Amino acid sequence: MIGVKIYHTVEVLRRKEKSIRKIAKLLSISKTTVQKYLKLNHQEAMEKFSSPIRKSILSPFESDYTKIIENNPKLRASKLYQKFKKSHPDIQISDRMFRTFIRKIKHNTQPKL
Repeated sequence: MIGVKIYHTVEVLRRKEKSIRKIAKLLSISKTTVQKYLKLNHQEAMEKFSSPIRKSILSPFESDYTKIIENNPKLRASKLYQKFKKSHPDIQISDRMFRTFIRKIKHNTQPKL
C-alpha cells in the first residue's frame, strides 16, 4: 500500500514539473527510486504494488469469535486461546498469532462514535 501511495505522489509531483531530485527529497526516497517509478506505466505499477490478500488459518473461526467477543467484551484473549487449543488440538498456532487475531476482531466490533 505504501508503494502505491508513493507512486501516485511521484506522478502528481512530476506533473507539477518538480525535478526528480526535488521529488526524492520531498518523499525521502532515492533519486533512482523516483526514476524507476516514473518509468512504470499505471498498469505495471498496480500489478507491482498490489499484494494478494491472504487468508489466515483462523479466518474460518472469525464469525464465531466475533459473536463471543460481542457477548463478552471483557474476555481475555489468553482465556480464549486456551479454549481454542482444547477444542482444536490439530491446529498449530502460537498464542501471539491468536492474540493478534482477537485484537483485530475487538477493534472491528468496537462501537463507532
